Amino acid sequence: MSQPDTPMLPDLGFALTPVQAGMIYEVLASNDPSVNLEQVVIHLDDDRCDEAAMRAAWAAAIARHPALRLTFRQGAAGRMEQRVEPAFAPPMRVEDWTDRPALEAALARFLQDDRAQGVDLAKSDGWRLLWLRHGPRRATLIWTFSHASLDGRSFRQIL
Repeated sequence: MSQPDTPMLPDLGFALTPVQAGMIYEVLASNDPSVNLEQVVIHLDDDRCDEAAMRAAWAAAIARHPALRLTFRQGAAGRMEQRVEPAFAPPMRVEDWTDRPALEAALARFLQDDRAQGVDLAKSDGWRLLWLRHGPRRATLIWTFSHASLDGRSFRQIL
């Protein structure tokens, strides 16, 4: 049985805004992955510490908000382009920090190391979520992403 022909999808790349282009080129020129990187730290307690519900909420946000699915690449004309990719599972890692000593200092060190990693702008799931458990009713969510994908107003709408 033959398969029906499926039409080729057009290349859906589109131009960056001038601000996005400036941010991307600044990262590339500085050779510093922490440039224009955002980290949102949210401390949760009580009934808001439901890891499965948080994962489901992020899956819904990824499906709803194209900015969470952006990739940046050099296009055929040599210019940087952005593309909206298909939805994907939330890139949420989970760690248990229940018995971690000096929690505030450990968190500060983690944020510094996380920032130094940067994010992969060519991957739609290049941004990161880390769910840190501090016990059954306490957690911290850390969201690391490029400012080129989301500005201050945009990431507040997602949250």
